[in-house]
Amino acid sequence: MNNNELQIIGFDLGHGETSLTITEKQTINEPRLLDLGIRKNFITAVSKLPDGKILIGEDAIKDTRLCFGGKAWLAFKNNRLNEITTREPILLFVREIYNILIDKHLAREPLHFVVGCPSGWSLLAREQYATLLKESGLSSVKIVAESRAAFLEAKDSCQISNHDIEGNVFLIIDIGSSTTDFTLVSKLKEQYVDFGHNSLGGSLIDKAILTYTLEYNKDKEQLKKLFSICPFYQKCVELECRRIKEEFFSKEKDYQDKPLKKVITLIDPDDPEEDISFKIILKPEDIQAIAEIPVVEHLTWMQAFEKELILVKEKIADTLPQFILLTGGASRMGFVLEICIKIFPNAEIRKGTEPEFSIARGLALAGRIDIKIDEFLKEIDHLLGSNWLKELVESSKEELLYKLSKNLVEEIEKDVLLPSFKKWKKSQLVSLIDVENYIKKQTYEYAQSDNTRKLIEETIVGWFNTTLKGKLEEKLNPLCNKYGIHYSSFQMKLNIEAWKAGIDQRNMKGLLTEQVGGNIVEYIGAATALIVGAITGILSGGAGVALIVQGPIGWLIGAVVGAMAGYFGGIEVTKQYIKEADIYSFIRAFISEENFREKINNNQATFIEGIISSLRQNNVALEELTVNIRNILHISLMQAAKKVSLEIS
Repeated sequence: MNNNELQIIGFDLGHGETSLTITEKQTINEPRLLDLGIRKNFITAVSKLPDGKILIGEDAIKDTRLCFGGKAWLAFKNNRLNEITTREPILLFVREIYNILIDKHLAREPLHFVVGCPSGWSLLAREQYATLLKESGLSSVKIVAESRAAFLEAKDSCQISNHDIEGNVFLIIDIGSSTTDFTLVSKLKEQYVDFGHNSLGGSLIDKAILTYTLEYNKDKEQLKKLFSICPFYQKCVELECRRIKEEFFSKEKDYQDKPLKKVITLIDPDDPEEDISFKIILKPEDIQAIAEIPVVEHLTWMQAFEKELILVKEKIADTLPQFILLTGGASRMGFVLEICIKIFPNAEIRKGTEPEFSIARGLALAGRIDIKIDEFLKEIDHLLGSNWLKELVESSKEELLYKLSKNLVEEIEKDVLLPSFKKWKKSQLVSLIDVENYIKKQTYEYAQSDNTRKLIEETIVGWFNTTLKGKLEEKLNPLCNKYGIHYSSFQMKLNIEAWKAGIDQRNMKGLLTEQVGGNIVEYIGAATALIVGAITGILSGGAGVALIVQGPIGWLIGAVVGAMAGYFGGIEVTKQYIKEADIYSFIRAFISEENFREKINNNQATFIEGIISSLRQNNVALEELTVNIRNILHISLMQAAKKVSLEIS
């Protein structure tokens, strides 16, 4: 398949009606509706006349030759795909549509068909459906849930925005001809709301209109006889009842003071010269009477819909929606909106201006997006398989070491060195040996404390979210621009609170935001544990603690020696005496806290370099950190890329 020339067909093969849209991989324009010379949305019907000719749409059920032979099917889409009554009409219907597309030059190969199915269809049913469609002549087919298509179309048409999506829950209600589908979308994850058998579709109202008008028709008996001779005449009349329903509910205000009229002329096959008229005259009170006709389980359509909506609410009680998205032609019915408001009073309800075409448009969008995502993933995988990621982490490692060391030194100065000096000034620590031992003890306790762990965690998180994240996005942004993907879809951010909880509890989940899978936390958690261990070792003994201890002790000795060397007869003798002796309080007064702070600030760089040097020597911890950071970036990017198909348009 040459993807650069690929055309994508959004194929909404519905139980009641069918519509198609077309788009190209490279365009960013809205998918275009296809007119097959019938209607832009036409009834899902197919017939095979006695001479073998195939008809689709209205022609398939209105040709009088059907009363003298041939076969015809209407509203045949379901998941019983192994049954001949489903397979045969789908094969004929889809094959004829494909032929029309090619013969009338409405589309050209290579073609990729994206065909919708109800959210409740199983994976097996979807695979069987794709196989059947390929048997019909479609060489490239993908099955996509109609709820996803509706969501994408709503986003593309600005019914919902990126701001709406963030943190909110959507309930998609797709009212088709034979069923009503409920799908929950939370944080871009779809959940089909299955609460039992659902046969509530808009066609039940069509049947109710037919039943009502037939009962009051003066030619009732003659019409019943005609329907028994040629059953598809009844389907023709039912189709007109559907259109009357759509006309009324799309312009409800226009018919409050005037009746809705329709006359359908039927030919009697026993007497072709005689016409039989089926008259439909509906006033507002008739519509009300029809609405009160039981259609399922002794309930009216409105009662049945409300019952199902209540069941859905009970099913999703822990995740109630902030938004409700209505799709499907039957969603135009005014009482649908009223019932939704009644059951979900706190939800904002959205529906498009052309809900009968939203699925077809959304399917084409899904096809275009998925092709881009597939190609993007290949480029991402190639990029991450190169040395670039390794070089990125290696080049940023020194910055991490510096930030860790600087933050640690600043905290030790504040929490250990200054308090030690103050205790010495107040004679709470008598000798400088006491000060030295106190600093060692406090440094060791600080290294083991939760504060140190928190500091290390926050430093690594900050480094990840600034240095690594920024460099990563610099590399990814050109790719995002190439594929029309918003770069924010691939932004990764560490979550310090979730991370800290995960490490403390050894339950490494929730480290990264929802864009990234929980299994990645194991990598960062293990690496962090090694860094914590390395820091603890450095601050509990060895070169690091020696530097921290000997620096301040040396400064204090030097300061006192300067004041007392002449009295004790030499610098070396004075140093040893001062270190072990209780210096008189008036001597302590020579050294102010301000001088001590200044000394700390002047020597901070030496402290930092000492910690960095000690960290560099811990090759195991550093190598584990760099390897696992690379793993985090690789896996999280791949997972994030797979999720953006619901985020982009």
